[in-house]
Amino acid sequence: MSIRIGLIGLAVAMFAAAAPAAASPSDPFFIPNTGHDQDAQQRRAGGHYSIVVANLTRRCTDLSSQFNQALAHTADSAVTRGAMPDYRQGVALCDQGQRMQGVDTLEAALKEIGAIPRITY
Repeated sequence: MSIRIGLIGLAVAMFAAAAPAAASPSDPFFIPNTGHDQDAQQRRAGGHYSIVVANLTRRCTDLSSQFNQALAHTADSAVTRGAMPDYRQGVALCDQGQRMQGVDTLEAALKEIGAIPRITY
């Protein structure tokens, strides 16, 4: 049994040494190079990643503006003072790059003061 495993291992090692280092696209099992350029491809303008980030950034800005407008039309009360920490936390999360959590927190702050979060873009 151990001789058989040793012979199989030797055959695999010999095949790996004889095989070319890089596969060509015409090989049946072509595996593309997944170097550092893969990140750049996903983040280029118009790629899915950049569109999602842009939409979340726009949403953060939009909700922050909606909160400020709603606050201007709302009388100062315990409710508005209670919503301010959520608003500040949401803005801080958006600024730190945690936009999904920031959007959720800003929406919660808007709902606390009785405003309806709207998508305006």
